Amino acid sequence: MKQVLFFLLTFTLYAQSPASNSTTSPEKEADAKSTELVKETKKEEAKITSKVATPAPVKKELPPLQKDGGFFVLNNLKWQADNITKKSYLVGKQECEKDGLRLPTRDELVDAYFSKHPEFRTPSGYYLSSNRRASDRSHIWYVNFDNGHHNSGSLTREYNVRCVKSEPKQQDTAPNKPEAPSDTKK
Repeated sequence: MKQVLFFLLTFTLYAQSPASNSTTSPEKEADAKSTELVKETKKEEAKITSKVATPAPVKKELPPLQKDGGFFVLNNLKWQADNITKKSYLVGKQECEKDGLRLPTRDELVDAYFSKHPEFRTPSGYYLSSNRRASDRSHIWYVNFDNGHHNSGSLTREYNVRCVKSEPKQQDTAPNKPEAPSDTKK
């Protein structure tokens, strides 16, 4: 659109006769038309610019995490809310099991990180999973809660430990169907 208007403006200015120094009535008319074309071009540019401008992204509010005692609930999993400490794999596993809990899997840690809830990112750093590396059982998977990357490291290295407890799934409480009456011949 801008190119067409520019072409018309250029053509109009070129079509004017440069032979005469005096401004005649047709030349005044051409000047007026070229001025009008410039105004039209600016209006069209403003329209195009306003159509191209994108609105600022809307920041989605996260729904608050449910809290159940000392746990956060996310995806039918209770996550320890307090007492996050650094421990090696064996010590962390024993501490969790002592309280009837377990270490989260690598996938559960990744889900918690990508839930974007700040509660899971405090304290920041590496979080221990329950998964050992298949090719080297002396290494354990961990997730970096600063950037979401996961990697494996030594079982003896200390990582943040956040124990979890699986929530029992809601069972269907619909009443049992009555059994069909049996045909008995007399």
